[in-house]
Amino acid sequence: MRASSIAGANWVGFIMSGQFCGQLLGAVIFGGVADRIGPKKTIVLVLFANAFIFAATAVTESVALLVGLRFFGGFFNAMGAGQK
Repeated sequence: MRASSIAGANWVGFIMSGQFCGQLLGAVIFGGVADRIGPKKTIVLVLFANAFIFAATAVTESVALLVGLRFFGGFFNAMGAGQK
């Protein structure tokens, strides 16, 4: 299903950029956290958080909730992006 059929063309930019804004903030906040708790714990936390968030994204019917869930999906993705 296309995003424009759910929300209209004026919301597509917000929906698509929500994840990138979350990644920006998540990278700043969780950079030190990942160093403190270690890479294995960080990756496990990221996997569980993303599984919940993206499952909720699949069934949401609200555009505002979709943007928020994509934001938090990006937020937790940034946590595991720099792990080795």
